Order: sequence, then C-alpha cells, then structure tokens
Amino acid sequence: MTQRREVLLHFNYYLHEEDIVFTALASTTRNCYQVLHRRGNPYALGMGLVIPTAFGLALALPKRRIFALDTDGGPLLSPSILSVVRASKPSNLYNLVFDNEHFLGSGTGPPSQRTDLVQVARGAGIAKADTLDSPAAIDSKLHWFFGEGGPAVLIAKVDPIISTGDGPKMNDQENKFQLIRLIEQMKKKRSSQRQSSPVRPAPREQIWRE
Repeated sequence: MTQRREVLLHFNYYLHEEDIVFTALASTTRNCYQVLHRRGNPYALGMGLVIPTAFGLALALPKRRIFALDTDGGPLLSPSILSVVRASKPSNLYNLVFDNEHFLGSGTGPPSQRTDLVQVARGAGIAKADTLDSPAAIDSKLHWFFGEGGPAVLIAKVDPIISTGDGPKMNDQENKFQLIRLIEQMKKKRSSQRQSSPVRPAPREQIWRE
C-alpha cells in the first residue's frame, strides 16, 4: 500500500504547464488541492464521472495531456467507459485510480472484494494498465505511466484513510469557468506564438512538387 499524498507529490514532478488534471471528490480533491493545485484544475467530480469527463476533453484537445485522478468507485460504477476509451484510443488520456479496496472513501465500509481493476482495464482492451502497490515503486511506475502516451491506466493501492485539511474554495460553477478561461488563454498563447514565428521559405523541391 502507498499514501495518496505521497503518490501525488511524485506525480506533480511529471506534469507540464498545459496539462489538465481532473480529480474525484473527497480525499482525492483535498490532497490534489494541497499538493498540486493548478490553475483550472477541475475538482470534486462525482463518482463515475471523472474518466468520462476527462475522456471527452481529451478528444476535444488532442494536443494537450489530460489526466483523470479517480478512485476505485469510479471504474466499478461505470466500467463501460474503459471500452469506450479503448475504441477511441486517445493517446493524450492518462487515468490514475486510487484504490483503497473499500466501498467507502474513509475505509470504514466493507471491503470491495479486492476487484482487480487492472484486469478490468485490460479486459476492456487497454493494454497499458498496471498496479502501483508499494512506495518503492512510485517513481518507476509513474515513469512508465507518463511515457509512450496513452490511453493508460495505473491503479495505485492506497491506505484507506480520510484526508483532512483545506480544499478548493470556489464553487463548482466558478471551477468550470476557470477551466474554460485557462483553455482560451492557452489557445491564444499558442496562436500568438505561431504568428510571431518567422515563416521559412519552402525548399525548392517542395515548391516544384506543389
């Protein structure tokens, strides 16, 4: 088992400025806000909505990496999304699922029968799926997870504890608008960079072919 916060501390090192990170509600949102708060991070998505929402944005923004930080309840509630992901094969979609092997985020509920979510993902056709189950493997598993593109699924086994401390202060509507403004600003930045880049003349061979 690992600690969610420890995994996120290492996860943060691999993120780029333009990456977008969706997070599940409760402890995942609190830990993400405390460890890797980023402008425009969509927080506190409901159970079963994290991967589908991230998947939709990954299709809409194919040049930007999209991350879904979910809990085991998400793919257990809506496993069919994994087959949909496999059908579209978005190479920019990465799914990190925190599995405490209990039905409640607090760990006070009954065990979730230790469902093998890696096999669920592979059964849906997602070949890049693996488990992170020890602190010593965090760096190597994250290096694998971020490398070679997606779609990827990494199941991080975490202790069943409740995370405390501050969380996002904005409401859901403002959180959504922050994401929209971030995407618009990034598009304007890219557009201005393209316009400021000098136009190089095409090679003579290319001009001849045209």
